[in-house]
Amino acid sequence: MERVFISFVGSKDPVFGCYDGPILNIFRTIAPTISYLLLTDATDAEENKKKFFIERALLENGFNVSPDSVIFQKFDTNGNPAQFKLNEIGETISRIMDAHPGAEFFANVTSGTQQLISSLCLDIVSNDRNVKTFQTLDPQYSIIGYTEKKGSTESDFKKRVAEDIASNRDRPHSWSCRSVEVDIASFRYSAINQALRKQIADYNYEGAHDTISQQGVGFLARHDKLIELISYGRDCSAMRKIDENALLTGFGLYRYKGDDSLESLIAKYYIYWERYFLTKDYSSYILKMTPIVYELAHCFLRKYVKPKSANYDKFWDMLDKHSSSILEKDINKLKIDHPKLGKCLKPTSFGVVYFDVEQLCAIIEYFNFANLPDGPCLYPPNALKAFKKLRDYNSGHGSLRNELAHTINVEKQNETYGIGSFKFEVESRNIHDIVLSLVNTLFSDKIDNFNLGFFDSLNEIIIKNIN
Repeated sequence: MERVFISFVGSKDPVFGCYDGPILNIFRTIAPTISYLLLTDATDAEENKKKFFIERALLENGFNVSPDSVIFQKFDTNGNPAQFKLNEIGETISRIMDAHPGAEFFANVTSGTQQLISSLCLDIVSNDRNVKTFQTLDPQYSIIGYTEKKGSTESDFKKRVAEDIASNRDRPHSWSCRSVEVDIASFRYSAINQALRKQIADYNYEGAHDTISQQGVGFLARHDKLIELISYGRDCSAMRKIDENALLTGFGLYRYKGDDSLESLIAKYYIYWERYFLTKDYSSYILKMTPIVYELAHCFLRKYVKPKSANYDKFWDMLDKHSSSILEKDINKLKIDHPKLGKCLKPTSFGVVYFDVEQLCAIIEYFNFANLPDGPCLYPPNALKAFKKLRDYNSGHGSLRNELAHTINVEKQNETYGIGSFKFEVESRNIHDIVLSLVNTLFSDKIDNFNLGFFDSLNEIIIKNIN
């Protein structure tokens, strides 16, 4: 495998006092097969001197790096090393990496001006390049590196460099490794992790998934569990089907422990629906309340009324099949002999009885304390009050949900019921508490199968996996 080295050339290269400069010390450390040294274009004379530095040092000190493997490239800075185009650094590195597919890449983050080094690090980090970065420490007893003094000639300069190379204390068998690998990617990962924590705290799994998807293969390879967890959050928040067994065995998490029963569907919908409450999207929370109130009303009738009136077979068959309506003239076919129940079922002007939330709540209210064939129908405390309240919120003229659902004036709706509306938040919390109490009441014998705090449990595990 090729070992490709990329570096700017700084004032401490190739030698720093009586020691190797950063480039030569890294040469000794990693033994690259090919090196790209980027020269700033201050003057042609300066460029020639830097070439001389490297070539002479390689020849004199017995490196196992051939001068022929060192490629010098001019890097345009308009005559001033402090002036350069950031995109040119990225384009240069991309060209080098594209020319050596499958190679192992190294970069020097010591040589060059502070601006050039910072820009090199920024490019590697922001593009998630698979490049190992090395920094070289100065020798413990170093002296000032060679810088040309005003008035000195090029021949004097070369002579001084040659003398220093001759006295170089870094020899093939006695040199000290001062180059250490630096994990500059950790700086970017810190920013990514901070963004992910904020998104997860806001239950924004779609945004967190997008953040991760934009990262390179290096990040993705190291965070497979994190990606899986965030994907579960994204899918559950959109009510998509997930592998419940994999979630349970892999992370000990579940929405509902059991088969695909009605209870399972209610648990999944409740969790999906509650996310709107957690994110303070109260409008969506109210608009999506109907399905769960409808199912809870069905469950309530089957649990507290049906056992006392099992002889109403056709009526319960109709409800069990979730039939949405019946013609008024066919009500008698249900063979309900309880007084006034038929009048409780309110038809429309077209003679159709729709078994919606309002109708089911009316049936629940009708049977309260009723003397049914198999005994009186007794409800848990406050259950009837809870359904009446949900009916008022959900349906009927002037109800909160209808007010939200049947208006084109969204601006006014947002002004009245936006996130900043304290009244709307209070009403949403009331609905949340009522539904939660009904779930606990209806499924008291199976409540351990429900994980009603699913997203908070998921977030706790996700945060532990963000590193």
